[in-house]
Amino acid sequence: MDRKSFLRNTIILAGGVAFLPYLPSCKGTLGQADIVLAELGETIIPETTTPGSKTLGLHNFIKKMIEDCGDEEQQKLFGKGLVAFESKFNRLNDISFEKANPTQRAEYLKTIETGELEVTEEREMEEKETIEKFYSLIKRLTIRGYTNSKYYMTEVVPYELVPGRYNAFYKIA
Repeated sequence: MDRKSFLRNTIILAGGVAFLPYLPSCKGTLGQADIVLAELGETIIPETTTPGSKTLGLHNFIKKMIEDCGDEEQQKLFGKGLVAFESKFNRLNDISFEKANPTQRAEYLKTIETGELEVTEEREMEEKETIEKFYSLIKRLTIRGYTNSKYYMTEVVPYELVPGRYNAFYKIA
């Protein structure tokens, strides 16, 4: 074996080892945050006769918007809010958010929207504010992602180029 092929093979091997941590994400496996976001989005926009949040992959849109377009404050809110959201749900229902049934999820989101989350300590007051801000951010991004999705733009509100169709029966003046 000559020196050039040894160096080339060593560099290739080192490069392959460097990418090992990213291989699980290449397989399409979801992390805990992705699962909670997907279930939260599915609770906000469930699948009926139209595709829901999971089908459209809105959890990926939310993560991308927060990572790329969100400021540092939004990114911190996302991290703290996701943990607070999940832990509060666990304390109230003794089950994780992704394993709960849709009725439990909807009731929890309704209590957040109406501001009726149970607060007994000062620490929980901060947690309540964080959860409310987090939910507001996620709901806004979920709706934004849905209304900007390919499905919505082609099936629900078909885009029509300006100036639109000619209608001879429409009076201009």
